[in-house]
Amino acid sequence: MKRTSLELLLAVGLLASIAPSVAADFTLEIFGNANMDETIDDADIAYVEEVIRGTKESTNLTDANNDGTIDERDIEQIRQIIDGSAKELTFIDYDGVLKTVHLPVRRIIPTYSYITWGVEMLGAKDRIIAVDESVRDEELTVFPDLKDLPSIGTSSDYDKEKIIELQPDAVLVFTRKWLTTGSNPNLEKDVEAACPNCTVFALMPRNIGTFKAEMAKLSYILGNKDAGNELIQWYEGYMGNIAAKIEEIPEEDRPRVFHTDNDQLAAGKTSYHTYGRDSEDVSLVLDEVGGSNIAKDMPGDWIEVDAEWVLTQNPDVIIITDWNNMGYAFDDPAACSEVRESFMSRPELKNTGAVRDGRVYMINWDTVVTEWFIAIPYLAKLLHPDIFQDLDPEGIHQEFLTRFRGLDYDLNEHGVFVYPPVESERGLAGVPDRYKEQG
Repeated sequence: MKRTSLELLLAVGLLASIAPSVAADFTLEIFGNANMDETIDDADIAYVEEVIRGTKESTNLTDANNDGTIDERDIEQIRQIIDGSAKELTFIDYDGVLKTVHLPVRRIIPTYSYITWGVEMLGAKDRIIAVDESVRDEELTVFPDLKDLPSIGTSSDYDKEKIIELQPDAVLVFTRKWLTTGSNPNLEKDVEAACPNCTVFALMPRNIGTFKAEMAKLSYILGNKDAGNELIQWYEGYMGNIAAKIEEIPEEDRPRVFHTDNDQLAAGKTSYHTYGRDSEDVSLVLDEVGGSNIAKDMPGDWIEVDAEWVLTQNPDVIIITDWNNMGYAFDDPAACSEVRESFMSRPELKNTGAVRDGRVYMINWDTVVTEWFIAIPYLAKLLHPDIFQDLDPEGIHQEFLTRFRGLDYDLNEHGVFVYPPVESERGLAGVPDRYKEQG
């Protein structure tokens, strides 16, 4: 008998103690990854053989064909996964739900920008047949090849009939919460019933904790394992170098950071919003770049604090997230300069160390939250300029756009992502180079 998703989740906990010890920092959650490491290879065949002989305990991913029995058919399924001839793939999605996708996956509907660029980064952009409004609303420079594709609506009101009409092989969603609270709570079940070869599943490549595992899983689903390996090796390369240097910085020497946005400023309020201890995205980014969030012990995610509290905390660095004046569609940082100057002139902030030392920076919201792995090199350079003298954040950013997204976009000419920009011998990073010539 096949296991249900609930039984599978129970198995994960029950079998944790008998799972093999591996060096992997994530587990590829695909059935057939018998030894529960980062990949499916001959070592998994050897592991299943030992399970069959009774010399090893089964893990929750040993049953490669998910038929409830560990036997030679599982070994054959693993061989087919390795050589790319498998007809189906069973995996655990981001929500912990057991799903089976029919292979090959040729027609894809991704939702949200970060899932869409996940598909692009693995070389499958030409398989995207529709997008949701969050992607269509993005700047055309972000998804220029997708702007004319059909729309399936918004997360609160996906067009079920349109999805069924398009007959996709896979619909990728951030989480089922956005489906069950919308106008089509049965969308997943109805779409899969009407499209027998379609699988609706949750994917979350957006944050530090899930990026490698989710992208590796997606690379198998798309049949692009080599692209997945290439991407993860690139990511681990520069991230590992940054992490190694950050680890050498004593906790007491790490700058205390206040991270807010400019909406409160625009509204003329003296209170601010910031990220508390329940924030996953921004808090993780600050940790990765060796910054100490001054609100890290305060309960909540996006919380409100008053100006007096900020002054009492006296941050070393202030980071202002902005989505109105920055991004791929902007080439002129003049508006950022005005916002920053206005912010620094506020009476309640003028006496903070961050303002006195001029360590007030603006960064594009999408860069921090959606493309956080691009924000990390920029922020590492801003927070620790002496330690990261040789770090080239714009070079990493450009490689992401050119090599993995396939975009014809020159960061020397376009885009406002960080202000004031990072200066180096190569020019400016974060704004077009011509602003260096203009002083």
